[in-house]
Amino acid sequence: MVQVKGNINTDDSYVIDFGEIKIYIRQLCRTLDEHFLVPELSSSIKIKIIDNKQLEMLTIPENHLFSFPIQDCLCLPIRASTVEELSIYFTEQLVKLISLQRLQERKITELTVGITETPGQQARYTYQIPPLM
Repeated sequence: MVQVKGNINTDDSYVIDFGEIKIYIRQLCRTLDEHFLVPELSSSIKIKIIDNKQLEMLTIPENHLFSFPIQDCLCLPIRASTVEELSIYFTEQLVKLISLQRLQERKITELTVGITETPGQQARYTYQIPPLM
């Protein structure tokens, strides 16, 4: 779920064209699709790359070792692969892809992304867009 808050532009009667938003969301989804999401910032997992072929994860304190082919993994700057962390990640990536300047020019004040785990279980994160100076 993506939600924007702002004023309707008098030139085209949009806050922003959702077709534009969909392009970026699809791009983000394609980068994550079919990958094992590795939370790089986790304090309970130690990550090691072996010969640029395998990714090993050691759980702390249990010392369980897991190994995955590196091409199946996507390391993300998150603490855990939860809907809460993923909603923050998606929102921040969407702001970067659209560009802060574009959002400001469209007079968008908030961009919210919701990630659903199962029906009725969703986390949302809202990015406050500073006004154009």
